[in-house]
Amino acid sequence: MLKKIKPKKKEILLIYITVGVLVSLFFDRFFLPGVQSRFKGSHDRMTREELRLKRNLRIQSRKDEILEEYEFCKLYLGNRSANENQIVAELLKEVETIVTAAGGIVVNLNPNDEPRGFEYYRKYSVEFRLEVSFEEMLEFLDKVRKSKFLIKLDRLVVVEMNKQASILRVDGVVSLAVPN
Repeated sequence: MLKKIKPKKKEILLIYITVGVLVSLFFDRFFLPGVQSRFKGSHDRMTREELRLKRNLRIQSRKDEILEEYEFCKLYLGNRSANENQIVAELLKEVETIVTAAGGIVVNLNPNDEPRGFEYYRKYSVEFRLEVSFEEMLEFLDKVRKSKFLIKLDRLVVVEMNKQASILRVDGVVSLAVPN
């Protein structure tokens, strides 16, 4: 007959350790990669969602600023449908308004004959000559920067006319780009 073999404590411990290592290798080989890929996919989705939420929060926090900027530029964007004469007239009127608001005197104001056409916009230019003090010139430059038509200075030449009265002659070109 067969005798029952009673394993010793050390042998039982060795069997448990061997079975534990085999189970952990089996688990690591077959189950763990699927769980890890699920966690990694979830982590990647969460990271993308966090970035999207951060971007949307930034936009939302700037919403009032964006709406204010849009209101400021609404007139400029509305010029798309205006004809060339209307655009030039509005540009001349804006330059004259800026100069008089700054306290200067318009000596000469001439639009360029033809607007320059580019792929996405047309560029209208106006040449001007002003007589202003230094402070008035700084005010003029600031008002050009803040203009509702988004005009820019292409050229600016400043010459001192009268040292005693500190009057400057300012020659320049202002341009306005209108989207096609």
